[in-house]
Amino acid sequence: MTKSNGTDTVIFLFGTTAVGAVMRLLFKGTSIPYTVIMIITGLVFGSITNQYEELQSYTKMARMDPHLMLYVFLPTLIFESAFVMDVHILKRVFSQILLLAGPGMMLGATMTAAMVRMTFSTYAWSWWTCLMFGSIMGATDPVAVVALLRELGASPRLATMMEGESLLNDGAAIVMFTVLLELCKGGSYTGAEVVLQFLRVAIGGPLFGWLAGKITVKTLASVFNDALIEITVTVSAAFITFYVAEAVLGVSGVLAVVALGLEANYRRAHISPEVEHFLHCFWDMMAYLTNTVIFVLVGVVIAERAFDHVTGRDWFYLFSLYVGLTLIRATLMYVLSPILTRTGYGISWQTGVVLTWGGLRGAVGLALALVVEHDEKLHDIDPSIGSKVLFHTAGIVTLTLLVNATTVKNLLEILKFSEISATKRMAMSSVMAHIEEARLRSIGIHKEDRFLSDAVWKRVAANSSIPHPYQSKARRRKQRSRSRKIAHAPHDSEQQLQVLSSEPETRGSGSCIEATRSATEVEKGFDTRGTSILRKRSKDGSKGFGTTAPTASGGDGTVLHTDPSQSSQHNLLDATGQVCPECDHELPYILRPHEVAEIIQETRIRYLKAEKRSYWRQYEIGMLGRDAVRILNTITDQALDTDDQLVEVEDIKSLFEVPWYTSLLKRFVDRIGRDATGTHDSSTQPPPRSWLRAWCWRIVHTPAFESFISFVVAVNVVAIIVELVHYRDTYSNDSGTGLTFATINYVCTAIYTVEVIVKISALGRAYFKARWNLFDFTILILSFVDIIVDQSTADENNPGFSPTLLRMARGLKILRSLRAFRLVK
Repeated sequence: MTKSNGTDTVIFLFGTTAVGAVMRLLFKGTSIPYTVIMIITGLVFGSITNQYEELQSYTKMARMDPHLMLYVFLPTLIFESAFVMDVHILKRVFSQILLLAGPGMMLGATMTAAMVRMTFSTYAWSWWTCLMFGSIMGATDPVAVVALLRELGASPRLATMMEGESLLNDGAAIVMFTVLLELCKGGSYTGAEVVLQFLRVAIGGPLFGWLAGKITVKTLASVFNDALIEITVTVSAAFITFYVAEAVLGVSGVLAVVALGLEANYRRAHISPEVEHFLHCFWDMMAYLTNTVIFVLVGVVIAERAFDHVTGRDWFYLFSLYVGLTLIRATLMYVLSPILTRTGYGISWQTGVVLTWGGLRGAVGLALALVVEHDEKLHDIDPSIGSKVLFHTAGIVTLTLLVNATTVKNLLEILKFSEISATKRMAMSSVMAHIEEARLRSIGIHKEDRFLSDAVWKRVAANSSIPHPYQSKARRRKQRSRSRKIAHAPHDSEQQLQVLSSEPETRGSGSCIEATRSATEVEKGFDTRGTSILRKRSKDGSKGFGTTAPTASGGDGTVLHTDPSQSSQHNLLDATGQVCPECDHELPYILRPHEVAEIIQETRIRYLKAEKRSYWRQYEIGMLGRDAVRILNTITDQALDTDDQLVEVEDIKSLFEVPWYTSLLKRFVDRIGRDATGTHDSSTQPPPRSWLRAWCWRIVHTPAFESFISFVVAVNVVAIIVELVHYRDTYSNDSGTGLTFATINYVCTAIYTVEVIVKISALGRAYFKARWNLFDFTILILSFVDIIVDQSTADENNPGFSPTLLRMARGLKILRSLRAFRLVK
């Protein structure tokens, strides 16, 4: 089998995914992020291939075109991130994200360029080169930090802010890098051209992505319970949107796919209920496989190519750059903090620290560095630029992953982001008490089964126990001691169950109890009505929210759990860890006023989240429509943002009221487009007597005729937009695309002419009484004028050529694109 048939690449891809699965299994439960493990794997494999040339055929993907790397991997990662993001939280923090990814990224890139200019003295880089390098450093990739935040159950607001900043950062950094790369190669741009280029790319990308999202959602809405088609539609939409935006329209493909994913996420009710969960699982798997391959490739690229021609001074520059980038990001957070704290949800200083330390660099920055390294024109100007940029970018990617990503968990613990409140501990204790009670009851029932008489019940008891997720260290030691007791109990089911259901003496000394009571006294006059939620019992005797143990009211209005012999009480002690430091005995727990308030707040949040799940289940069984479930979830999210609100009927009614300006707009649109088919009183007008005009009349009133014209309009408008975007390239002497666009223009104009002739033949004078027909007739005249002007400007070397005609031609094309309004009539 030869090496040229591509089997090495296939082996590399599937071998990488297999190694990734093994590594994920081996390091599961450790504090090392998965992406860090994979980049280390890539570094090791790349080091081996450096020593053995015969193995380098397996790493051919690491030497692929960096542009191709972006086209292959970016759409999957970007769409998956946008598709799973909480849209409501994103709306609230969007102003903060836009500030960090827009002015923040540009300011950070400028500060990085200034630092590089002063520090890298031996490189003699120009300001444009330093700014280009700063734009590469501006692309963040906090995938490891976001995954860790979700794993620890931290606030989704922080994870959404970091992920949203990364998505917009990548788009803005790529746009800035593209402009600066041309300037480094000797290109010339005026300030106005740079601003217009940036606005065209940054605004055109989201607009095109939003339009592609609308088309995708409409397509998904027309499919019901067909997982293959719905998954295929989303995959095709992500890659086609990215390619068309980048290669055809010349706008930001990253921002286009972000807009596509957010639109599909916001309208996810258009996905079939039975397919929605599977679709999320599919994209989760795609993102996992892509991250696995791309981080191994990053490691291989760094090992094979980043350390060539590196001196000791370069290593000093690298570590100086790492420290400087960290300080620059901290400075940005401090400078922007007055705005960040007053917009969105606001941020605390702890959040600012996490945002600073979590600014990792990843595959996007490395791909941009590879673009610089591959650029031959830049290599002719300065042969060392490509290798130095690649070395420093690879070094920063490696350092941020090996240092920041591995220590961020400890940072979150120090800043108490992973700390579980007493309220959540108590709620979990109540759940664990219910599970423990069900477990003991189930063992008791099965023990009576004569077919299970030979079961080893001590082994069943030891293997069926579920550890408390919030258990304290002291309680964990007691639990291990209890498990050893069960394991060494005689083989007698009654005795085993006695050991299982019993607990060590936890009463403690009287001094412990008194000390606890005196140390936790609360203020006089505490309103004990808040504690009724804990003591409330239903008519059948079952207990309400809080704890399943009997409770009693203390003299100071607090709630004392006075029966530690109950399993629920021990689960509560599992959560709170109230252990006497002298005698190691468990102490009764006392609820304080602020904890009661936290319990009520937690109850409200859980109730609202249960409402959201209920709305979605009602949609799945057909009780709610798509718009209804979206509106109800929006209202619930708004209530979750407050401190004391629930969903009220009046709030729901307000969303279904039609605003006054909408009614006025509707009447205006109806008056303009009351004849959607382009005829005037077509429903009452009889067909003409002439057979030819009657035939035209039937064609005009056929739905297929209107659909065909709409399709032609859509094709023509897209061609006009592409022609305007690439106007100079289209009509250059060495380009053959001018003839293609001219042919499309002529064919569409001929079809519009036939349409007008057919409608005039069918309707006669009534044709000119409909406003849409007058609009179409005006655009047709402009099309003929545009053809004449195009012929006059076809040859720029013609002595009769006038730049005014060229500007007139572009203006006519813009006017012709107004025909797109016909698609919404």
